[in-house]
Amino acid sequence: MKLIPRLLFALALQICLLAAPALAQTITRTLTIPGKVIAGLDWHAGTLWVTHFTSGVSDEVIISSLNPATGAVLSESSVLPYNGRDICFVGGDLWITDAVDDVVRQLDPVDFHQISSFDTPGSEPWGLTYDGTNLWMTDPFYTHIYQLTTTGSEVSSFPIPNEHRTGLHWANGGLWTPTDNTTISHYTTDGMIDSTLVFETLANDRPIADAVTDGTSWFVAREDTIFVIPYCCPPPPQESVYCVTPNLAIRDHESITSEIVVPGCYAVSDVKVDVNIEHTYVGDLIVELRHGGTSVRLHDHTGGFSSDLIGTYPTTFAVDGPGALADFVPETAGAAWTLFISDDAGGDTGTLVSWCLRLTKALPPAGVEPGSSASSVSFAPASPNPSLTGATTLRWAMARAGSTTMRIYDLSGRLVRTLVDESMAAGEHSALWNTRDSQGRRVAAGIYLCRLQAPDLVAVRRVIVLR
Repeated sequence: MKLIPRLLFALALQICLLAAPALAQTITRTLTIPGKVIAGLDWHAGTLWVTHFTSGVSDEVIISSLNPATGAVLSESSVLPYNGRDICFVGGDLWITDAVDDVVRQLDPVDFHQISSFDTPGSEPWGLTYDGTNLWMTDPFYTHIYQLTTTGSEVSSFPIPNEHRTGLHWANGGLWTPTDNTTISHYTTDGMIDSTLVFETLANDRPIADAVTDGTSWFVAREDTIFVIPYCCPPPPQESVYCVTPNLAIRDHESITSEIVVPGCYAVSDVKVDVNIEHTYVGDLIVELRHGGTSVRLHDHTGGFSSDLIGTYPTTFAVDGPGALADFVPETAGAAWTLFISDDAGGDTGTLVSWCLRLTKALPPAGVEPGSSASSVSFAPASPNPSLTGATTLRWAMARAGSTTMRIYDLSGRLVRTLVDESMAAGEHSALWNTRDSQGRRVAAGIYLCRLQAPDLVAVRRVIVLR
């Protein structure tokens, strides 16, 4: 019986990745930087970072952080006196390519002063991204992509066609880079293109500078505009493992964070966390996993004078709390998951060597198609939730009129009740669920999934019923 869903997942993966178009094509919004030319993008800690020139490609660059919902500028550098192109974050520092001096510069993202730099192989570096261990860089002059350590040592390289000249972004276990005016391609780490995404709603008149994803949307930059387009996520294996090796120092009376961006819009049914934390006194530490608005404390000063936390939550180690990893069920996997570590005492230090996130995909309810685009922006959490009064309200906003359905499922995928099935106008809407099924019977206590499908939006919210 397990063979059939695996075949369906494999088929859906081929359709989503290999057939064109491979993305939900509606442009949900645009962010504009008037009078600027965008060179590079990166997504970090819920913020969109942008490099741009004042006019054309010049020897001066400005770095800005933007609110990804509104495009409002959150912070901005002065004009920096070099030909900066693409950017990426490594830990808490910002890295940028310089296409004139042929270097990669490490910057402080607060005041943008230079911390270090290294010479690049080849000439005129542009695209830059980080896979959790090493940097990857495009070199259009010699038409290669290089894998580099953060000190500039070359690990590997492979050739690319001459037209691949701009941004680079790590996701789906490989490298996305623009290949023409409407297309980005996904390279494996050995230089093979295994998928292509076509943004058919973009006019075929201007090149793509860069494209990055937060796991639920693509941000696609052309000239002075960033187009936001829903992300088509292929169904993952039953368990997907995402790992990074940040090697971040844990110092006395300081905290650190490490981020894994998961490219997926599927709901999760189980979460595990592998940690490799070297420390001489683990009783000094607080360790938390954060995603969306949920935070779970994995380790809370327990262990006393023991050294090192190397293992898996919640199997090797029990979760101390407050919270439990089940609190993330059935949240959407996509976007950033953050590991937070704080050392609250003196005398002992350590290192976050590596950590992994193990996400088990929730089986979709009947009629819920794998690979749907998702958004939580226009679909508010149920309120109250948990439902203690026997009723909860669900609110959403639609950008345009069209057919709308809202259905309640239990965790086995069984349809419990249809709340909405009609054509609705654009604007704000709400629906009341009295926690009864389609026969008018009170449902049992537990977790239920409310699935909304509307124009430009497919999203799922969790509803907890208490009796």
